[in-house]
Amino acid sequence: MNYLLSSLLFTSAVSSAAVREGAYKIDPDHTNIGFEVSHLGISFVVGRFNKMSGTVNFTPNGASSVTVEIDIASIDTK
Repeated sequence: MNYLLSSLLFTSAVSSAAVREGAYKIDPDHTNIGFEVSHLGISFVVGRFNKMSGTVNFTPNGASSVTVEIDIASIDTK
């Protein structure tokens, strides 16, 4: 969740003048949806999902949206 939130915050910080209004497909080859879970309070398990898809609908007036579908069967914790 932190990775996704960080990515969304970074995306929203980009100047709207540099991005044209429209729908953009998320590129799964250049996207990482990851997570970190506490294990017994002494370490963390880090993982990611290998299959996802989605779109970003950008409008400069602030009514933008993001839709993401994650294949939970593609979970990978090594």
